[in-house]
Amino acid sequence: LLELVKKGARHFGRAFQISDDFLDLQQDEGKLNFPGVVGCEKATRLLSEELNALKGALKKLRLDSPELLTLVTLIEQRAAQMPAGTFS
Repeated sequence: LLELVKKGARHFGRAFQISDDFLDLQQDEGKLNFPGVVGCEKATRLLSEELNALKGALKKLRLDSPELLTLVTLIEQRAAQMPAGTFS
């Protein structure tokens, strides 16, 4: 159980960081960040994978409550605010 909690926390942290780095990429073009290193396409794919894995972990832990899923939705909404083609 503890390993699953840790796994879910890692997915949340990674998804949040990638999402935040996309916003940084828009604001600070010279700043080194995840999409700048691996490219926007790969970062977009990884963000989507992390969000899906997080949802799966929450479901397995029976923590897929509206409150926690709201956090996932907020990350997805941040991603949706990125320029067209950056996140799908």
